[in-house]
Formats: sequence, C-alpha cells, structure tokens
Amino acid sequence: MMTRILTLALATALSLATFASCSNDPTLTGGTQTGSTLVFHQVDRVGEAGLIELFSAYARHDASNKADVLPDATAMATDINGFATGSFGGRSAQISAFLQNLLTPDVLLIDTSQSGDASYLGVETNGLIVDSCNGPRNGIGKFGGRGLNEDVVDSTLGLVFGTTVPTIAAGSNPALRASSISQTEFASALPPSSFIRRAMASVELALRA
Repeated sequence: MMTRILTLALATALSLATFASCSNDPTLTGGTQTGSTLVFHQVDRVGEAGLIELFSAYARHDASNKADVLPDATAMATDINGFATGSFGGRSAQISAFLQNLLTPDVLLIDTSQSGDASYLGVETNGLIVDSCNGPRNGIGKFGGRGLNEDVVDSTLGLVFGTTVPTIAAGSNPALRASSISQTEFASALPPSSFIRRAMASVELALRA
C-alpha cells in the first residue's frame, strides 16, 4: 500500500513539474501579457489519427506538425503514397490515391446537419467506418469528427493494411475533403493567435508555446 502511495505521489510531482516547466506565459520570450498582442507558435497539430506518425518520415515530423494543414497537404499526400505503395504498405496505386484523397488535408470534418455520435471519417465515407469500442453507435455515422469511444488508430491502420478501402470505396466520397475546404475559409476562421483554428466544419488543435 505504501509503495502505491509513493508511486502516486511521485507521478503527481512529476506531472506538476511538467506543467510548471511548460508555460504559455509570453514573458518567457520577452513579450507582453496583453491578450490582444499575444503571438502563439504552433508546435503540434491533431487531426487524422496517426497520420504523420504512420506515413511521414521522422525527419519531417517537426516541420509537418508546425505547418498549416493546407500548405502541408501536398507533402503529406506524397508521404502517404510513398508509404502505401512502398515496401511497408505494399498497396496498389488505386488504394494509395484513395487514401491521399481521404486523408489530406489533415483536418476533421463534421456535418452539423447530421445527428448521432461522432464518427471518424464519417462525412467522407458516408458512415461506412464503424470503430466504436462500446458497441453500436447512435445515429448513422455521418456526423464526422472523432469520438472518445472510437478506436481511430485501428481505423487508420485498417485503411492501410486491411480490407477497409475495398469495402468502403464504392460508397465513399474521399474527394469531398479537398473540395470543401478553401484557403480563405481556413485562414479567416479564427484569428492567428487562437489556440484552435477551424477549417470549414473541421477542427485542427494546435499546441501553442
């Protein structure tokens, strides 16, 4: 029992130390604390599950994480094609093209006209990907986004290594993502200093320093 308490206390102390050492205080860089003049710098982004980690070479991770999704889309598509058709993925050019359309740019789409649970890639695949960890989901799976109860990494791996693409291709509209998002919509959705930028009805989370 004592070991567990000490372990918990040590873990708590390390967590507090981590938070103490990572700050958004602009005075650390000599800036001002006035909210209207703060400038934040993107150091990471979260959109599609495991996209950068799976497809991109490690040497490109940092640059990709710091880039806006639209300027980075061409390079990401190249990464997807290289991995999918190379020795690791071993998939056809047709499957690679489907994945490039489906997964770039790296944003999450949601359709607010739909009801029911969040559904990973639900907008682009018309709800054909079912990855809920808690049994049947509410709704028809076309809302999009990412649910906390979804095994989204398993879905991404299934797209690359499994039979998901041949199964869902006929009923999907992977090109919807690129045709629905414009540079203007992405850039003007929220101010540059915001922690969250929005592309159409999609979300890109950016950790700021």
